[in-house]
Amino acid sequence: MSKSTKIIAALGVVAGLGVAALPAFTYAAETVTGNVDLYVDVVPAIAMTITGNNDDNSHYGSGNGAVDVFNPAGAASSSIDGHPTPATPTTTASSSWASMLPNAIVDGDDTNGFKSTITVYTNNASGYTLNVKDADATLALTKVGSTETIPALTADGDITPGTAAWGYKIDTAATEGVGYKAIKATDAQVKTRATKTSGGEQTKVYYGVATASDQATGTYTDTIVYTATTNN
Repeated sequence: MSKSTKIIAALGVVAGLGVAALPAFTYAAETVTGNVDLYVDVVPAIAMTITGNNDDNSHYGSGNGAVDVFNPAGAASSSIDGHPTPATPTTTASSSWASMLPNAIVDGDDTNGFKSTITVYTNNASGYTLNVKDADATLALTKVGSTETIPALTADGDITPGTAAWGYKIDTAATEGVGYKAIKATDAQVKTRATKTSGGEQTKVYYGVATASDQATGTYTDTIVYTATTNN
């Protein structure tokens, strides 16, 4: 038994009498090295901007336990499942409009700007889904201060001058009222993506309106809701 071994053994005996024993590690001369593993939990996040022909507004949702909805301009104010969620921002509605005659048709396009451009940003590896629905069950464009309406299409199809109706078209502008989709009061898928976005992904939604030959003058309006959700 070497001299150093005898010393350690003797201290071990003393430890049995209530004196602390040496820690269970091995000494090295002058330098020791250890490793630390760092972990960063990057959680799914999503943001969306909607632009119409008169504004540039950002719209953010709220966390629902399954996904944190990210407000790039907001500071974290609470947490969901241990992850920070943003402060609630002020919401300002985006809008788009057209001016038209009775017995006429307007197809939204990139020139007249009767459209919405929705840009979704997400770091979620499984991507996102963008849905659209009408904010109420009437589905119609309703004249302000009146019950007069321009009804929504009852099924996907065309709109024609003389028959009041409106619809929407995704990413490709319609011509002569052909190929519009009918808005619903429940979510309908506009687009889905299976990977994260890089700098955001744009979706253009064009609106089309046809008026009746006796369409009353005035402003007709409706609210459309777009929702972007991260995929599981």
